[in-house]
Amino acid sequence: MLEPGLCRVQHGHKHVFLGEQRLTVHAGQWLVLPSGIEFDVENEPDTSGYLAQVLCMPQRLVSEFHHTHAQQLPPTVDATGGVLSWFIQQNLRLDIAWQRLLNSLTTQEPTVLQRHLLNEVFLILGLLGRLSPLLSHSDSGLAACVRQLLMSDPSADWSQSQVASRFHMSSPTLRRRLQNEGQTFRDLLDGVRMAYALSYLQTTRRSIDDIAHACGYASASRFAVRFRQRYGLSPRALRKAI
Repeated sequence: MLEPGLCRVQHGHKHVFLGEQRLTVHAGQWLVLPSGIEFDVENEPDTSGYLAQVLCMPQRLVSEFHHTHAQQLPPTVDATGGVLSWFIQQNLRLDIAWQRLLNSLTTQEPTVLQRHLLNEVFLILGLLGRLSPLLSHSDSGLAACVRQLLMSDPSADWSQSQVASRFHMSSPTLRRRLQNEGQTFRDLLDGVRMAYALSYLQTTRRSIDDIAHACGYASASRFAVRFRQRYGLSPRALRKAI
């Protein structure tokens, strides 16, 4: 995931795999979704099927909350400690705050109220010692800065020269500095677009055509080719399997 998030399983079971580690999240339980970490997920239905609520948390807002309230919160679990640090048992206080936040988004309440309710969720996570996985633990190199810029509008027709100018450098300089970090502009752009596409397919009912355009692809067929190359199956096959 490019942005951290929070997932509440409502029906069924979510199996999370990170290397040799495995975690199963059951109905009523929670999974904190850290950014910048690749892991595998399998969703298993129960007699009522499978259903989960997922909400991405803008990294900037998480960092602002942590900067303001860190001294008032108990020590958090180490986010690098593995998938167990992402797990939250059933928690009534978090259930109530989460539902209030989702209701405010559904009814399009004023932004200031939505922000207040989001901070309430952050506060509960902090009191549970589960805020740390939402914080960015990546470096602040050029590749991370370029990724953040691309995330601001994944549908834009980004070019390497355009991005280079945003950082007040030439295109060859941008290319060289990214290579020094083991990255290329094209890989960063594809990674951002594909991550958003995967999130849209898993968490929304937007059409595949709409998702393709939202992720910067002129045609759904071209988008499907790139998606299959990256994830090994087509967007339609993935959505059918969810």
